[in-house]
Amino acid sequence: MPKPPESRKQIKDSRVQLTKFPKPKGKGKAKQTLTAEQLFGRAQQALVFEQFDAALECMRDALQLEPENTEVLDAYGALLAELGRVDEAVQELQKAVQLSPDNGFEKYMYLGQLLKGEQALAAAHKGVELLQQEVEHSKQTGDISEPLIKQLAAALCSLAEMKMSQAGNLSVVAADAEALLQQAQSTDPASPEPLQALASLRYEQGLAEEALQLLRQSMALWFKPHKQSEDENEEEETEEADNDAQVDASEIKIPKKPVTMSEEMELENAQEEEEYQSNDEEKDDCMPSYEFRFESAKMLLELEDTTETAIQVWSRLLCAALRIIVNHLIV
Repeated sequence: MPKPPESRKQIKDSRVQLTKFPKPKGKGKAKQTLTAEQLFGRAQQALVFEQFDAALECMRDALQLEPENTEVLDAYGALLAELGRVDEAVQELQKAVQLSPDNGFEKYMYLGQLLKGEQALAAAHKGVELLQQEVEHSKQTGDISEPLIKQLAAALCSLAEMKMSQAGNLSVVAADAEALLQQAQSTDPASPEPLQALASLRYEQGLAEEALQLLRQSMALWFKPHKQSEDENEEEETEEADNDAQVDASEIKIPKKPVTMSEEMELENAQEEEEYQSNDEEKDDCMPSYEFRFESAKMLLELEDTTETAIQVWSRLLCAALRIIVNHLIV
């Protein structure tokens, strides 16, 4: 199931400016009284350090002071959703909808993922509608937000995939889904998501050749295949050469030390790092999600005759996962 457009990282990034609160003077044990805004600020600070229980507690305290504060309520429901507490998240997000039905697309996109059937589709439709209004307003004011445009493209893809997954007969919704995906592609041409979703649609329609072409177009936006080096080509030619051929002693190569799996991963990881450093635009933050790339590799196995590219994708994903684990252990 595709993720909601507003990630936990984006919740963190939207935190308010924090201030240091002075400690109460004197020897008494007077309890410091915080406003709802200050409590919400502390909740955002707790999120930075992934202290989710503390963040939830601060948000609950803020809502006790201001039960109709939709900013806090939206964030509270979103965090509950991210933590997998579905029933509580739905309850809080629906409260936010009742208080502010025509503002804030995020709560509708979350509800689109948490609800089922027609309710989910209705929520996603409303979220896309509000998001389109925000994008249009930003264009009119000349303050175009790139993240907002990317969110709109992702929301359109999410809605199209929901339609396809919930349809009993794909042919009934195929035209609507394709229109949404084409709109997403025109909204954010640099995003690989619309092309991959369209490839999935073509595959379900039995058009495997067209699906493969669309998938390759999608991957071209983020994946650079590993090219064989000259040394590797020479090694292959040497292996295929006639063993009885006469060679000059000066041309005889000393066999290389066998490379272990960990050394091979480190070498490939280093090659990827060089590629990222050579192009400022190719940063980890710009790469599609781990799940997206994994799905790309799965589709390649189904559509391509060879497994070489899929293995390269999975190998890089494994290296990235190991790097995250190592960094986490170091911290």
